[in-house]
Amino acid sequence: MSSKDDYLVLIKNWHIKACEEDYFSKFTFEYMALMAYLKTQLFSEKEIKAIKENNSKITDRDYIQLLKRDLYFKDRWFGLCLDNNNRELQKLLKNLVIFLKKEPITFDEKWWNFDCLDINLKNKKEEKVGILKDKKDYINLVEFWYSVRNNLFHAEKDPSLYKDRELVRFAFLTLNFFVENVLLKTKELEKIYPSLWEDFFFKFKKDVNSFKDDDFPLVMLNKVIKDEKVAVKIIKNEIKN
Repeated sequence: MSSKDDYLVLIKNWHIKACEEDYFSKFTFEYMALMAYLKTQLFSEKEIKAIKENNSKITDRDYIQLLKRDLYFKDRWFGLCLDNNNRELQKLLKNLVIFLKKEPITFDEKWWNFDCLDINLKNKKEEKVGILKDKKDYINLVEFWYSVRNNLFHAEKDPSLYKDRELVRFAFLTLNFFVENVLLKTKELEKIYPSLWEDFFFKFKKDVNSFKDDDFPLVMLNKVIKDEKVAVKIIKNEIKN
């Protein structure tokens, strides 16, 4: 595959496939969709090498740490968690927080509560690991997905055990929601529709000052702007200048 669009088709196919199997298979497919997205749509190896500032091998861990510290995804996740239209997600996260307090994950504990690439930078302060502090604990939710992935791939999860089944179920349901409503939704918002964009630009050029804030198509070039009025002000300013 040669282009981001080709990979995006693959990512969507893994995401769809994840909805068709048992939870252990579902999570595996969804995790594959996540990593394909991070490696082809979000971060290039060149960018990661520049951030790491050394010649060490790039691994999945690097992508996971960068996902943890991505402010746009973190803010979007916070918004979804607090949105009362997502009551099922809120209930799911609340139950996951309770479950992990009783059954914390003990795999690779040093990466919990940490979002930098260099583990040597971690503060030695003692914090509980293997749990989510609350439903908005984005950093540790990402670590939770990676920990379940490692447990599965190292054959440390037993589908006959209730604890393991629940951990994988929680991992799939939260990751599935994240891929659907954060990752894929972001790519859709970045799409360009030339005819709409040209009409939008022409109307601004024609009469910038009289153009109404809410009278334009939601189309941006390689940008995602959540507040429509902010988007209008930005474009008005750019055209004037």
